[in-house]
Amino acid sequence: MSEQQLSELNSQLLTARGQTSEAKARLERVNAVVQAALSAENSNTLVTDVPINETIAKLRGQLIELTGREREWTAKFGREHLAVMNLHNQVVQVRSAMIDELRRVGEAFKSDYDLAVRKEKNLEAEVAQSVSQAESSNRNQVKLRELESTATSTKELYDNLNKRYLESVEQKSFPVTEARVITRAAPPLDREFKSTLKILAAILGGGISIGIGLALLREFTDNRFRSVGQIERKLQMNCITPVPLWKEDAVEPDAGRTVAPAGERQLLRSKGAAWASIEAPLSSSAEAMRSIKLAIDLNCPSKGAKVIGLTSSLPREGKSTIAASLALTIAAAGAKVMLLDFDLRNPALTRTLAPKASVGFLDVISGRSSLADALWSDQSKYLSFLPTITKSLFVQSNEIMGAQLTKMFIDKLRGEYNYVIVDLPPLAPVIDAKATTHLIDAYLFVVEWGATKVDVVEHALGRAPSITENTLGVILNKVDMDKLYKYDAENRSYYVNKHYAQYGYTH
Repeated sequence: MSEQQLSELNSQLLTARGQTSEAKARLERVNAVVQAALSAENSNTLVTDVPINETIAKLRGQLIELTGREREWTAKFGREHLAVMNLHNQVVQVRSAMIDELRRVGEAFKSDYDLAVRKEKNLEAEVAQSVSQAESSNRNQVKLRELESTATSTKELYDNLNKRYLESVEQKSFPVTEARVITRAAPPLDREFKSTLKILAAILGGGISIGIGLALLREFTDNRFRSVGQIERKLQMNCITPVPLWKEDAVEPDAGRTVAPAGERQLLRSKGAAWASIEAPLSSSAEAMRSIKLAIDLNCPSKGAKVIGLTSSLPREGKSTIAASLALTIAAAGAKVMLLDFDLRNPALTRTLAPKASVGFLDVISGRSSLADALWSDQSKYLSFLPTITKSLFVQSNEIMGAQLTKMFIDKLRGEYNYVIVDLPPLAPVIDAKATTHLIDAYLFVVEWGATKVDVVEHALGRAPSITENTLGVILNKVDMDKLYKYDAENRSYYVNKHYAQYGYTH
């Protein structure tokens, strides 16, 4: 079928090429006649001697008649005679009509030529496709013959083996003579250790297999975040930086501390992770805070204050500590920072930085106290902290977050500070953070290394799409850098290695 189809296509292609050549010849002939008629050197008033169609033939007859009458009257009356001039004008008009008709015919011939060319190209493509199919069919036929030959050989081999099997079964039914002892076995002169070595090898192999199995089981059942790459793969978010687990003995006790004057509202300074950027400015923890600030500056290029909210999926993941440390780092760089404790149900940041505060955000927003009387500051005076004071469990905290007074309060802070860092409640237990989308420019999501489960974070972010879309990135907190190499050796060498020691000290 392929060869017959290819032969028919070749015949059609030859016919199409002939039609194309014929159409091209007609088009070239008409174009040549038109060009010759329009040429200044052309003296043939009849335009063409070949009748191309019926219309041109009629016009040519009229032109011959008018031309002959013009010669006759010119010889009789002269060229300046009015009748001779009228005849001459008629000759010119008929000749122009012939040229116009030739152009129209040329357009028709050009259309026929283009159609013939397209038909020829289509046939050439079909011929090429048929040739390719024929080659593929030939290869398939060769492969089919090889498979048939292999099948025949395999069938013959199977028949021979089956025949031998039947012969062996028949031989087993024949009587066999009884065996007799020719020589009694003697004990070996030397002890052989082959059995002992086999047992030891089996024990070693079994132990290795069990160890690998337990390691794989632990790997598959460990559903907690352990590396930067895991966060970026699972959450499809950028991991801004891992924050090392802070050890309180990393700096000298009471190094660089001053006692606040009596009555002055100054933040309580401690050796905790919140003051890492101040206690150890060359540590990797302080460098992580500077990385977060750089990410904020690059991704929030607004002219006013940048309002940044920090949240997590569960409590005790370190978001409040990160918020305080980030605010202190920005203040140390000379920018005015406002740190807000918006965790109205569990103001852990207030208990850490200003445990003696008596008025706070709720008093300011309700008008019972002024903002200046509620603010606490650090030693540099660049950081202002507004605590939250609650005497009992606060039920309608989400209403406070979404209130217009709160938005007006945040807008007022935008004009007075360069950065506004907001410590928000976690997403899973309460809905307060979801009510702050009209207040916050961007969010930072904190995940505790080795403790926060993947499905919990995915569920929390999935239930808060407005926060997810406006999140700058994820902060992997409390990372044990001494164990990170087991899960993310590449990033551990990036943040803590001998090269970093040339610029600071690791922690």
